[in-house]
Amino acid sequence: MNTGEILKTAYDLVHERGAQYGDMAESHHRVATICSEILRKTLTARDIAMIFAVTKLCRSSTSPHDPDHYVDAINYLAFVGELSAEEPFLPGLDEPPGA
Repeated sequence: MNTGEILKTAYDLVHERGAQYGDMAESHHRVATICSEILRKTLTARDIAMIFAVTKLCRSSTSPHDPDHYVDAINYLAFVGELSAEEPFLPGLDEPPGA
């Protein structure tokens, strides 16, 4: 797949999955709530989207020729961008360890 095909596939897929799984933000907020309880640490919907994107990038190391990893990572990073607009920046929480 070339760049245009990957981006078009990502665009088409985000709409298809949205119709199948419901509202992206609501879904990520739900996952964040459950994970926050399990970990006893506050996670946001943005955190969850970032974790999903990183997961897809890690999977690409074992099967680098599978475009699914990159298509999904693009969509998760787009979700991070969208969710970042609705979540406030929290100094201390949003800074990397040791900053």
